[in-house]
Amino acid sequence: MTKIAIIGGGPAGLGAAKKLIEAGQQVTLFEASDELGGLARSFEKDGFRIPIFYHHILQFDFATRALMKEFNLMDDLAHKKIKMGISFDNKVYEISKIKTLFWNFLSLNDKWKFARLYLKSKIKKDWTDLEGRNAHDWLGQAVGINVRDKIFAPLMYVKYGIPLNMISAAELAMRLGNEEATGELIYPKEGLHELYKRLGSYLERKGADIKLNSPVIKVNIKDGKAGAIFYNDRNGSAIETFDFVINTSPLPVFLRAAHGLPEEFRSQLEQIKYCKGICITAGFEKPVSKYYWTNVFDKPFGITVEHTNLCDIYPWKACWVSRYAPPEDYFALSDEQISEIFMSELKKIHSHIKVLWTKVSRSAFTSPVYDINYIKQMPECGTPIKNLFFAGIAITYPKLRSQNTAFESGYGTAQKILEKITT
Repeated sequence: MTKIAIIGGGPAGLGAAKKLIEAGQQVTLFEASDELGGLARSFEKDGFRIPIFYHHILQFDFATRALMKEFNLMDDLAHKKIKMGISFDNKVYEISKIKTLFWNFLSLNDKWKFARLYLKSKIKKDWTDLEGRNAHDWLGQAVGINVRDKIFAPLMYVKYGIPLNMISAAELAMRLGNEEATGELIYPKEGLHELYKRLGSYLERKGADIKLNSPVIKVNIKDGKAGAIFYNDRNGSAIETFDFVINTSPLPVFLRAAHGLPEEFRSQLEQIKYCKGICITAGFEKPVSKYYWTNVFDKPFGITVEHTNLCDIYPWKACWVSRYAPPEDYFALSDEQISEIFMSELKKIHSHIKVLWTKVSRSAFTSPVYDINYIKQMPECGTPIKNLFFAGIAITYPKLRSQNTAFESGYGTAQKILEKITT
């Protein structure tokens, strides 16, 4: 039996653990927090649990749906075709095939260009011909300057935190074809945390050692191999050695712990930038709007995601109000100050809202930034260290940065290790 360490208890780490433990390997999973799920972990409010960052399951999230079916979460689902909007100047405009025709801030010619790109994105699935091009130049040709600057520039900035000329055209085109804005969504009424709870229990019954509250503080790399792992737990510091190590934690976190990496490889990983994130979960007396998802172009936050417009099972209406790449000084503000800023600006768009409660969550490493140079810097599943592997969205460009992609990546990395064990 081969001893395998997995760093990180999000979907990538759990996906890898599931495949390995089912193949009869010995798995130890290290998670720094007190709960599995990564950015999908939850908090409790009035007896209900809600993810700390917005989450839902798309119609083509086949890996996630398969897990939900396996763990008996498919029988009681919220299931809805969503409405999506965009907001600026304190007004919300609906995004749909029909409503877009009535946007008064675009000319008829602009609307045609916008619709033409949308239709093309539904048909064309391979955008590798755009590799090396930036989204600013490509969109200028595809939809024109007006649509690019009014719609795509602010929209992508709140998603990436960088301007269009730094964003990969290939990755953006892939996103347009994924039906995020118009597809059907599902959410388990028992809560997404239930998926991670049942998955974790299943792994432990199979023999996996899941160590919560156990941050890895050092991965010792010597003679071309990852050997000892140093970690903290409730009893203090401890050391274990493994035959293989899978890292699923954000690369900057891994780099702080990794000792003995080849300098060239370390330099490559250091080039990858991550986006910070702030997300407020708020409870309201009534729905904020009829939209599930609204992109907001001119406020301190960038999106609102009205959870109860998909899954309305709570004694209040829940909405996530979130910002990627917030100004650096936002992270120095207290939770109360952030809530006051976000909620006061939200009231300028929706004056009727009455806030009942807020919960502020922050992440220094929400996701890697898929900029125009990402494909040159992206690590592969395997590394120059022969028993060190990676899994997670840092290695899956240009796929959608999602929970489902992370699960798939974990499965893929586990398969690579199993092949290595048997050869």
